[in-house]
Amino acid sequence: MLLKWTVILHTARRFYLDINLTVGLLKFVQLLDFCNSKRIPLIVGADSYAHSVLWGCEETNKRGEELEELILRFNLNVANRGGEFTFSTSRANSIIDSTLVNSLTSNSLFPRNWRVLSE
Repeated sequence: MLLKWTVILHTARRFYLDINLTVGLLKFVQLLDFCNSKRIPLIVGADSYAHSVLWGCEETNKRGEELEELILRFNLNVANRGGEFTFSTSRANSIIDSTLVNSLTSNSLFPRNWRVLSE
């Protein structure tokens, strides 16, 4: 199991959600539970390998549905705006990365106009 965490602020985490594992990854769910129970603002950059119209994909796949369920369960907001690709190769383009924030994250910690910039 590959899981990467990067601390940007004390409330920020980056997650790599392995394509071979379900989205309800135990450590990810534990982090969401912990932050909600302790009322800690949280910003998550998720390398999710999931497709969902919630973060700009044209369609939602099974993995996207699983992540959408976690978003609803933990009252998260999807910060992605627009349709910029977050993954691009000569063979494919997609939006598989998403930025999620919990309801405790204020505008001072995270701007509402968050978006992926084209390179």
